Amino acid sequence: MKMKKNDIFKCIIPLLLTVVLASCKDSYPQPDFTKDTPIVELPVASLAGNGGGNSMSASFAIQTAPSDYYIYVNYAAPNANPTDLVVTLAVDTAVLNKYNKVNGYSTADGTGYLPLPSADYSLSNKITIPKGQRKVQYHIQFNTTLIDPTVKYALPLKIVDASGATISGNFGTLNLLVGIKNAYDADYTTTGYFFHPSAPRALKDTKHISTVGINTCSAGLADLYGSNYYFQFDVAGSALTNWVPVGSTPAAPASGFMTADNPAGTDYSTSAPNSPGTAPWTSASYNNTYDTATQTFYMHYGYNGTGPNGFTRQVYEKWVRIN
Repeated sequence: MKMKKNDIFKCIIPLLLTVVLASCKDSYPQPDFTKDTPIVELPVASLAGNGGGNSMSASFAIQTAPSDYYIYVNYAAPNANPTDLVVTLAVDTAVLNKYNKVNGYSTADGTGYLPLPSADYSLSNKITIPKGQRKVQYHIQFNTTLIDPTVKYALPLKIVDASGATISGNFGTLNLLVGIKNAYDADYTTTGYFFHPSAPRALKDTKHISTVGINTCSAGLADLYGSNYYFQFDVAGSALTNWVPVGSTPAAPASGFMTADNPAGTDYSTSAPNSPGTAPWTSASYNNTYDTATQTFYMHYGYNGTGPNGFTRQVYEKWVRIN
């Protein structure tokens, strides 16, 4: 009895598939993860390029009580550790130096990170990963009132011993980049009016208030911050005090907060129909205060004149916090 050609193919194709699949199974066996070497690591999301080490940013509000922070120490293995595992960590400036170098940062030009002073934090050198567990939290406390918010600081950590377990080559170090903020450090929507003898204008912008100290802030002056006009001030309860001109802003008494509307009687006819002292531009409303409930600043300040408040440039400005 002769087989038809189609019948022959129906028999051969399954045999071929069986051979191919058997061959694939032999050539690409399933990996045996149970033979992987356990490692101890400081797991984070990503590595800095070219072996620069891990980094993680941590931002803190300035407060009198120490700020608690936690990172993870991890036992990476197919099975949980069979015994308690004591892990020893150290602060190592060489880790930070490498991070700065690989990323092209320099402490000479201000782009590099400096080691966080030892008085600014506290931590334990050892932590135990208990038997049967894989990951534990490592506790660090930061003394935020001691940390200078104008300096770029980092806390460089390194696993130096793991009770005989292998320490990760990629994730055995961590540069914790420390940022400090006071309660007012944020982005704000700003609106208002700039009274100027020849160039009066409405103000509408998004600007940032930066941290100088626990109650001291830095802000851009009106719409002139692109020309390096800045000022610093303190928040004392609800009052704004201690005006400090920065950059191109004229030194006191030729700049400062104002408590009256156009006390020098400067001609602002080019600002019509606006004029200082006419609603909404009144010192009663823009009274250099901070409203905690709405997180809003009401500012009235000026410059380019003589004290008391003989300013020819006067700004009424409202700052409403965005984030």
